Amino acid sequence: MAFASSAQPSAEPIHETGAASEDSVRTVEYPAAFFMRYQPNTALDMVKQLPGFQLDDGDSARGFTAAAGNILINDRRPSVKQDTPSAILNRIPASNVIRIDLVRGQMSGVDMQGQPVVANIIMREESPAAVRWEGFLWKNFYTGTVMPGGSISLSDKWNGFDFNAGLEGNRHVHVTKGQRDSVDAAGNLLEDRSDKNNNSHFTVSGNLNASGWIGQTLMQLNAELGFNDISDKTTSNRLPQAVGSTPRSEFFNEGRRSNDIELGVNAERELGKDLTGRSILIFTRTDLDTSSDQTALNSTGQQTLFRESDTGTLTTEGIGRIEFEWRRIADHSIQFNAEGA
Repeated sequence: MAFASSAQPSAEPIHETGAASEDSVRTVEYPAAFFMRYQPNTALDMVKQLPGFQLDDGDSARGFTAAAGNILINDRRPSVKQDTPSAILNRIPASNVIRIDLVRGQMSGVDMQGQPVVANIIMREESPAAVRWEGFLWKNFYTGTVMPGGSISLSDKWNGFDFNAGLEGNRHVHVTKGQRDSVDAAGNLLEDRSDKNNNSHFTVSGNLNASGWIGQTLMQLNAELGFNDISDKTTSNRLPQAVGSTPRSEFFNEGRRSNDIELGVNAERELGKDLTGRSILIFTRTDLDTSSDQTALNSTGQQTLFRESDTGTLTTEGIGRIEFEWRRIADHSIQFNAEGA
């Protein structure tokens, strides 16, 4: 009988730079081998295992600064708002990651954007094409809820540009039934009501992230298209107990449909010795339509009430931002940023 064993990856980071005091800049490098014990499939799986790090996707406030989050990819912040950093990381295969640097405190060459700590994902410059896919079928046997879904992404290189393209979607179907009785203070039955609700939610989105050099300028492109369709239908049968009252049925329909578009372009160039310039342009557009109606029928099937409401909302945002970074003074980074939204 023979036994074989393999060396386990070290639980410690491979390298640490900077002083250990809390007030000093410190960078801790976690190589890909550090995460092997967790069997990660994506860069997001790796980031979730970083000690003492909490992923921040930013928020939806106007402008880019508050929405930037605390993730860098190859020293640069993704120029996105709707397509969150966690969604981007979830499309990057773990095999394409060399290491993750955990940076605390401001340091030259790293755009902290006021964050106390950021995770910098260092990707391989040359890596073979990788396809990642996932499919699932989730069912709740108690409520009858069914949700199928899946995603697929491709990472490759085209004409000198590294890119990652992905497509994902799911459909959620939910049916519930309920009984509601109305009683007075004495406990006498006023109305016997039974409801049935049918809810369905369909969502699909496509994403593209690409980066490459055009001459001496590094270009980055981030794009997202999304579609959501929510339908909610409720049937309510009511049986009043008061003398002279007749049974009635009420039908409620609600719908919510949205189309989302986001496009971000980032250009970076060395303007001189120790001086780097960046420009960021982001455009987002959300077209939202909501509708609702209510219909009431009496016991003979005649319509006694009809209400309808339709609302259309179009939201757009354009962001322009320029950044200059000067690194002439040792151990210092001086930045000038200007942004309009």
